[in-house]
Amino acid sequence: MRSIQYIPWLKLGGKPNWLCLLDQGPYPYWYQVEEAEQIIKKVGFQVVAVGSSYQIKQGRMPESIETLANERLQGMLYFVCKK
Repeated sequence: MRSIQYIPWLKLGGKPNWLCLLDQGPYPYWYQVEEAEQIIKKVGFQVVAVGSSYQIKQGRMPESIETLANERLQGMLYFVCKK
C-alpha cells in the first residue's frame, strides 16, 4: 500500500488522466510543509517567508510554517529563503 503522499496526477498533458481512477501512475510525491522546510534548512537555507498562492494574492506571507499552520493553503506553496 502506498503512502497518501503518492497520489496520481489527475491531469496529464492538459488532459484528464483516466488511469488515476484505476490508481495507476504517474505517482508524484506530495511533500508535507514540514518536510519541505526540513530539506530547505538541511541544505543551508534560512526560511524568510512561506505561503501559498492564496497568501501571495493577498500580498502577505507568514514568516514561518508555524504561523502558516493557522491559515488557508490554496495552490502552490512557496518558500522565500536566504543563504
